[in-house]
Order: sequence, then structure tokens, then C-alpha cells
Amino acid sequence: MAKRKLKFPQISRKITASFKILGVSGLILWLGFNLFPSFSPIDNLKIALLKNLTNPAVHLNLITQLLKNNQLEEAEKEVFYSLQFSPGDKNLLAKLAEIKRIKNEPASLRQEIKKWQKIASEKPDYRDAYFQLAILYYQLYNDKKSKEYLTKTLSLDPNFEPAKELLRKIKG
Repeated sequence: MAKRKLKFPQISRKITASFKILGVSGLILWLGFNLFPSFSPIDNLKIALLKNLTNPAVHLNLITQLLKNNQLEEAEKEVFYSLQFSPGDKNLLAKLAEIKRIKNEPASLRQEIKKWQKIASEKPDYRDAYFQLAILYYQLYNDKKSKEYLTKTLSLDPNFEPAKELLRKIKG
């Protein structure tokens, strides 16, 4: 009697091949995220500080970055910490004065600035976001920041009259 061969589906082979592909691709992704982590600018500056704690330039850059992110308390702590290494540094004292001024300004303006900064980062070609930031900083008597955002506004739209007018007002 002849032996009958049964034909079963080769599903077990297909499943193991699929798991092999998924496993290898998953391993590659995991290695990619762990070997090449992405750090924020603040994280990069903190790493640079670990390498040289007494470098006032790195401290100043970190403070500036913290202020850009509206992390006032952490920026203030960093100023006091860095003043231990370079007491009387005019740049650090200026940053401390800026932090105190920001803390004393109306909270609503700070929230508006935060909102418009988020909009500007999401839509970098949105002229009105930069113009709103310029107005808000002008209201806070921060002419330097206001000029910076007006320059950005005019680079996006050189014929924008309200921005030109405010720039003339600031320059006096």
C-alpha cells in the first residue's frame, strides 16, 4: 500500500518568518533609539556643564536657553549656582535682573508670549505670530527682543507697515 502524504498548510513556517522580520526590525529600532538619542538644547548644555562646571559661558548659554523656555525657577537656580564660580559677573547679574523683571511682570503677558512662541515654532512662516511677540515684548519694555521679532517679521514680509512703524518707534 502506498503511503499517502497529507498536505498541511505551511502556516508554522509563515509565522516564524514574520516573527523573524518583526524581531529584527524591532531590534534595529531599539538600537537606533538607544545608540543615537536625541537631546534637547538644554540637555546638551547640561552635558557640556558636566564636562566643565566652572565655564561661565556654558552657564550663561544654559540660562539663556532656560529663559527661552520660560523655566524661570531653574534659570534663577542656575544663575545663583554659576555666581559661586564667577561672583560679580555682569552678564550673570544682568540675567538675574532679567529673571526678576520677568517674575514681576503680569502673568497674562507671559502666558501670551508662551502661546505665540508655540505658534511661531509650529508655523515658522507665520508673520503675525512674530509681530504679536514683538508687541508683547514692547509692552514689557524689552526693546531688544521686540526688535529681534520685528526683524523676523520684516524678513517674512518687508512691506508690512505696522512692523515698520513699531520699529521706528523703538529706534526713536
